[in-house]
Amino acid sequence: MEGEEEIPQYSKEVARGSFWSLLGNIAFKLVSFLYVILIARAASQDDIGLFYLALSVVSIISIFSDIGLAGSLTRYIPYFEGRNEKGKIRDLLNISYIVSSIAAVVLMALLWWQADAIGEAYHNPLLAEAIRMLVSYLFLVNLLRLGTSALQGFADIRSMQYVNNMQNGFKLILTAAFFYLYGASVLTLSAAFIISHIPAVIMAIISTGRKTASFPSGGGTSISTHQLFGEIVPFGIMLNIVTLFWSMTAYADRLLLGYFIDPSLSTETVAVYSIAITMATVLMLFPGSVANIFLPVMSRLAGKNEPVHMRAILETSQRWSLLITLPMGLVMIIFASDMLGIFYGQAYAGGALTMAILTFGFLIQALSYVLLFALAALRLVKLELKLAFIVTMVNVILNALLIPIYGMEGSAMASVASCVVMTILLVHYGNKLFSFSFPAEIYKLVLAAIITFAIVFFMKPYASAVIPLLPMDVGSLQPYINKIIYLVYLGILGAISTAIFIVFAIILKCFRNEDVLLMKKALHRAKMPPQLISVATAIASFGVGVRK
Repeated sequence: MEGEEEIPQYSKEVARGSFWSLLGNIAFKLVSFLYVILIARAASQDDIGLFYLALSVVSIISIFSDIGLAGSLTRYIPYFEGRNEKGKIRDLLNISYIVSSIAAVVLMALLWWQADAIGEAYHNPLLAEAIRMLVSYLFLVNLLRLGTSALQGFADIRSMQYVNNMQNGFKLILTAAFFYLYGASVLTLSAAFIISHIPAVIMAIISTGRKTASFPSGGGTSISTHQLFGEIVPFGIMLNIVTLFWSMTAYADRLLLGYFIDPSLSTETVAVYSIAITMATVLMLFPGSVANIFLPVMSRLAGKNEPVHMRAILETSQRWSLLITLPMGLVMIIFASDMLGIFYGQAYAGGALTMAILTFGFLIQALSYVLLFALAALRLVKLELKLAFIVTMVNVILNALLIPIYGMEGSAMASVASCVVMTILLVHYGNKLFSFSFPAEIYKLVLAAIITFAIVFFMKPYASAVIPLLPMDVGSLQPYINKIIYLVYLGILGAISTAIFIVFAIILKCFRNEDVLLMKKALHRAKMPPQLISVATAIASFGVGVRK
């Protein structure tokens, strides 16, 4: 195709990987969305709050179960590929599965032993029982994390998403079946959650085995003892500490809500907050889709020592991430109350302000999200640790200060503050390490988003007035058809918001030539009419600015 040769090779790889990642993430979030509706409607808030609180505790412990080797795989597999040292990849995978399995079993025993003490700390004797129900999750998630991390390291985003969606799909099916057979409870929630990981673990192991079947084992391409214990294992341990801090940032809100809120209200508050943050994190599937392929591509470039290409792909990934994140984020902020009330019931509509605040924080985080993965690609784990420590301390301290005053809204404000701090630090170190600064297009995209927000906010009363007119009286199927109708309605609002955003992005000239060329290629592959492709290309080309 004419002009295709002008598209940088790494941009095409990121575009292709982002497509599969976004497709998989959308499927994952859709199933997760149905799962949350199911448990919110069928289970009590006490059971949901207890399940999520126990899962938060177990998830934090699970950080140590792989000795950081899963994170090492995403960085070292593409790095060794770039250096054509495939024997080391096979060695690293074998060692990772053995060591991580042993570590997981040890931690399972410790968590079972200390479950009562954790329950006493939260003044909730039922928490100990819930933790013991989930303790086997440590072993299964360990194996699954190693498999998906390896597939991501190989830049096989399609297989990685297939494995993740297999687990998520089984979780929904098993939860619905267990609820029907045995009733909704913490036990059935936990059992379905744990069992859903088994087929995904098997598929992940098979997929990684196929990848490495032809790799040499032993000989001059093997990992030396010095490299393993002097570099990779210490690196993995440091990654564990980094992951601990990031997980504390992710789970501190629910843990501290459960601790500071009155025990009689804590599980309900955690339930509402968990639903609100689950809805808000839908936004991160867009930058997350870009980041999934960005990390292995950047790691391979680091192995080849190509800093110019690294900077170029960093700018491209950041621009694409914002292009698909900003318009949907605006809709989620403005219609937070409607979304929670329609999908999960009015009992959860009280989390609307919390959801809006959290979504705003995620939008701020999206500005610098790819920079975090750039540090990971360069294996700058000490700097990652420094950033994680600072951001986590800000998050935990502000949660402790704001929750007693403002409740879950205070926790959401603490999360926004930590997102702001993280963005400032990443921009600072990105400039210091890569001579990176926000391109002009980023500022223009933010301006386009502000204008779009004002327009959609003005449209909200008129858009909300349409809801009572929607055909929602459909007999016994009404609760389910209502959700589908509202989902379509929300999709239309998202499309309108995106269209307005794109119009202003074109007017403000936020695009580059490679964006137009990739769009043209995608439309050709979608078998769109040539006349439509020509018109779309001409319109998009108008939005290409002149670079200095």
